Amino acid sequence: MPREKKTTEQKPIPMDKRIRRVLDDSWIAPVYFNAAITELLNKFNAMSDEELTQYMSRLVAPETAREHVKEIYNRLNNIQE
Repeated sequence: MPREKKTTEQKPIPMDKRIRRVLDDSWIAPVYFNAAITELLNKFNAMSDEELTQYMSRLVAPETAREHVKEIYNRLNNIQE
């Protein structure tokens, strides 16, 4: 007797792969990505710790969030500290 085929649900594409696809498929996307990271860094630096804690839904500590965004910003702009 033949085996029944299992129906498999298609898994959603992970965020990192979707971001890579967008960056690979659009010549202007890296410029927008860099601008967005710059604005995010400015926003995080302008917020108080409490505001940033709420903004990040208490998932990431304010210092850590600022550090991560600054690291991304520095890498995008070839800045070494």
